[in-house]
Amino acid sequence: GSYALKSDLLSTQGLLRAIRGVTGFGVSPAPPKGQEESVEGFVRRTLGDEIFERLVEPFCSGVYAGDPSKLSMRAAFGKLVEFEETGDGSLLRGVFRYVMNKRRERRTGGAKDGDTVPLNETAKAPKSSSGPTVSSFEGGIEILPKAIAQKLGDRVRLGLRLVRIDPTQLADGTTAYRLSYRRMSHQGDDDSSRTAGAVPRTAEGDVAAGDEDAVVEVVAKKVVLTTPAFDAADILSRSGLVAAANPLKEVDYPPVALVVLSYDVDSISAIHRVSHVAHGLSGFGQLHPRPEGLRTLGTIYGSTLFPNRSPVARTTLLNFVGGSTDRAVGSADPMALAMEVDLDLKKSGLIREGAAKPEVLGV
Repeated sequence: GSYALKSDLLSTQGLLRAIRGVTGFGVSPAPPKGQEESVEGFVRRTLGDEIFERLVEPFCSGVYAGDPSKLSMRAAFGKLVEFEETGDGSLLRGVFRYVMNKRRERRTGGAKDGDTVPLNETAKAPKSSSGPTVSSFEGGIEILPKAIAQKLGDRVRLGLRLVRIDPTQLADGTTAYRLSYRRMSHQGDDDSSRTAGAVPRTAEGDVAAGDEDAVVEVVAKKVVLTTPAFDAADILSRSGLVAAANPLKEVDYPPVALVVLSYDVDSISAIHRVSHVAHGLSGFGQLHPRPEGLRTLGTIYGSTLFPNRSPVARTTLLNFVGGSTDRAVGSADPMALAMEVDLDLKKSGLIREGAAKPEVLGV
């Protein structure tokens, strides 16, 4: 936005290249319809290398933990693709046409060209919005599933692992599914770290040791799997539903580590510290462009976004490391990784040099 125009984030040459790209002047044509274009390909082609390397790449790495050279532009930023298409190669023209169409729809109450609009009838304008906000439950996101479970009562079954899904038919000929579950002991088993088909366990939901091989069957007309794709594929493969399982096996899960560090507010560098804010930082967080040479993808100011999560005079930072271009993070030593993130935060200027080592709350 305007910050990029006023700061030294972009060089004059990079800024002029982006402006030229927005207008569509001298921009290479888009690939033929039906041919997928990556985020990197689209941005470098339209807005230039600097916009990609200093703005878009950090965003893709921090938000999607993905490789922008493989990430679909239409899937990730489809609106920009639409702007270029409707603007005949110009993003600016596409945005202008989009805005004008929206204004026309508001004036006509949503009617499109050719629709009849009653005379003397004023279309209601949509309520103004202050824009998107970031929010969470004060007690953490576990509040929501616990509230749902309380509402459903004994219809929620815990301590079960889904083993198979077999198509079947009800007495009236309706297609249904027989779900076979295996009870899980509170002592766990060799697969205790996996989540395949298991409803979250609690102390109340565990069953006595020795009963873990017992099978519980449930017949349902519809089944919704909310497990990771690789676990869903495993369940479907065991059930003989290979055609449904194979596409799920192809879903890539880049490894990402969340490193949570707590600092004394005095550790925040003077340029970033906000004196009137209890935890010393204002804003959402920061993303790190790859040219900076930092391993940390981005940092969220947890204490600022979510009140009552940190003691007074402390600030909690949620740091993300890994992604498609750093798969080695999956085998990294947790404490060594935490110290590497601490060093990155000092290199980025968020934490001052010489500050005391942080308290590692989790990796």
